[in-house]
Amino acid sequence: MHLMEWTDAPDAAGISSGYLDHVAFSCDDLEGMTKKLSALGVDFNRRELDYEGAVITQLKMRDPTGNVVELNFTASADK
Repeated sequence: MHLMEWTDAPDAAGISSGYLDHVAFSCDDLEGMTKKLSALGVDFNRRELDYEGAVITQLKMRDPTGNVVELNFTASADK
């Protein structure tokens, strides 16, 4: 969990931040999760990044109360 005070926080990946920046989870089954979120009509942002040689795909969305939730998938977890 990232807790921070950042009054002029940039709009990261289309999702503005508040005092509770976001919670993040390490996940697997990227394809299954994206299908499920789409089927449920959940809006999410997707980005891929290289972190210390591993490709990480992040899905970010808001929960029903407005908190940002980040789901992280590594390429090795999806093979």
